[in-house]
Amino acid sequence: MSTIKKTELIKEVIDVAGLGSMDKKPSRLLDFITPVIDINPNHNRILNVIKSTKLATSGQAVVYTTPTNQDFYLVTASLQSTDDVTSDNTETILAVKVGGTTELPILIHKKPSVTLFREFSGIYLGPIGMKLDRGTTITLDNSFTVGASTKAVVITGYIVNNY
Repeated sequence: MSTIKKTELIKEVIDVAGLGSMDKKPSRLLDFITPVIDINPNHNRILNVIKSTKLATSGQAVVYTTPTNQDFYLVTASLQSTDDVTSDNTETILAVKVGGTTELPILIHKKPSVTLFREFSGIYLGPIGMKLDRGTTITLDNSFTVGASTKAVVITGYIVNNY
């Protein structure tokens, strides 16, 4: 048997195992029980945010607002654009706000003039993703005055629970 000497580890074993309050706290581990400690939790995240937005009018849509009390990492983003021949839409932007004010474009579609336009693009930001500011917005900007213009966005990411 192995003796546990760190009180923090004993507390964590009790919490994780769901032992609750006990008169006698465990101080030893049997040889066949192996505690596992995740030394790099950022590599083992589960995507727990999947948001999509469709915009067929001129203007801005908020795709997602990051929590104000937890860290959010953006992992993927995709943008689909469809504009008819008469649409005067020249640019569509998927962006995030950095520092509360500055927009950082993630994906941009530029429509050539007087053509039917269909475009799909996506970005993968790696297994850890890109940490965004707390309380920031991911937005889709679509601007046109004539014709038809439809945009669709899907983002995925995860929130880190700070226990």
